[in-house]
Amino acid sequence: MIEAVKYGLANYVNFNGRTGRATFWWWVLAVILAAIVASILDEGLGAGDIEPFSLLLGLALFLPHLAMAVRRLHDTHPPDRPAGADLLLCPAEQSRGREV
Repeated sequence: MIEAVKYGLANYVNFNGRTGRATFWWWVLAVILAAIVASILDEGLGAGDIEPFSLLLGLALFLPHLAMAVRRLHDTHPPDRPAGADLLLCPAEQSRGREV
C-alpha cells in the first residue's frame, strides 16, 4: 500500500500512461483510510459544521486521485476510443444490446 501511495503522490499531475489494478485499489484503500482518520480528527476537534482535516485531505488528494483514475481508465478502455468515452458510451451501447 505504501508503494501505491508513493506512486500516486509522485505522479499527481501525470495523466499519461497506465496504472495497474492492484496499485489503483491500494490507492483507493489508502484514501478511504485517510478519510476515516480525518473524520475522527474532525469529530475530536468538535468544531461543529467545520471539518478542517477532511477539507484539507480532499483538497490535497483531488488531483492525485483524478490522475490515478484517468491512468486506470487508460488501462481498461479499448484502444480505438478515449478513456472517458467508456463512461458516456457504456449505457448507450448496452441499450442497443451490444456488450462492452
